[in-house]
Amino acid sequence: MDVDPRHYDNIAVNDGDIQNIVLSYLVHNCYKETAESFTTCTGLKQHTDYLVDMAKRKRIYDFAVEGNALKAIELTEEVAPGLLEKNEDLHFDLLSLHFVELVCSRKCTEALEFAQVKLAPFGKLHKYVEKLEDFMALLAYEEPEKSPMFHLLSVDYRQRVAESLNRAILAHGNLPSYTAMERLIKQVTVVRQSLSQELGKAYSTEIQPAPNLVATHGWGFENGRQNGGGIEMEDQTVMKMDEILKSDGDATPFLYLDTLSILKSTGVAAEEIRRRRTGNW
Repeated sequence: MDVDPRHYDNIAVNDGDIQNIVLSYLVHNCYKETAESFTTCTGLKQHTDYLVDMAKRKRIYDFAVEGNALKAIELTEEVAPGLLEKNEDLHFDLLSLHFVELVCSRKCTEALEFAQVKLAPFGKLHKYVEKLEDFMALLAYEEPEKSPMFHLLSVDYRQRVAESLNRAILAHGNLPSYTAMERLIKQVTVVRQSLSQELGKAYSTEIQPAPNLVATHGWGFENGRQNGGGIEMEDQTVMKMDEILKSDGDATPFLYLDTLSILKSTGVAAEEIRRRRTGNW
């Protein structure tokens, strides 16, 4: 349903929370200059070590996206010692980026030698066997970009590895590995899906997928329970939200939003929800 702006005009929003959400996004993605300008304009306090951390993470991210995986690994070991030893999946992905660059540079002999020394040991674990086969298959093509595994050569693939590395470095430093904005969207998505499922059970209707929350303004939650003039969220939904926050392991205090405010912001009137649940249309 379309959201009537009148339903949330009176909802108070804390400017400090919004500013922290924006700053979280800028810091996470290493937008150093923008973050500095933003903190200056808003008066937010930004720790100096965060700025230094951003500069280092940005270099590592850029090296990974450019395909200079060995340099990214070197800097990662300086910034987050022991990280790659503990995270074998990430280490494998970075090494595979270097292998791909050698293949794309037509350095097949060097690529094969690198694979034998650095990648082959991963073959002892079953979960890496198929991945190794995919990468080694690139050597069979004179033009690897035309092989069935061409996606391994794409910028998108390098970006995914770089983003995973960035998150891992943040988590290693006991910093949030996901932005506040991402976690908020997860929370709202879970609330909507859970309430939609309850409505679907009541009316045996098909559950519609959650909308793209970034692209739309209307987060049409369609179920709930009237409670003292407000909307009380189902216990199961609260548990699901807690699971998401605990799985991130880095939720900041301001993200534990008041459930009533979340549901009110959807613009769904409690009276309408009551009518739907009781069948009094």
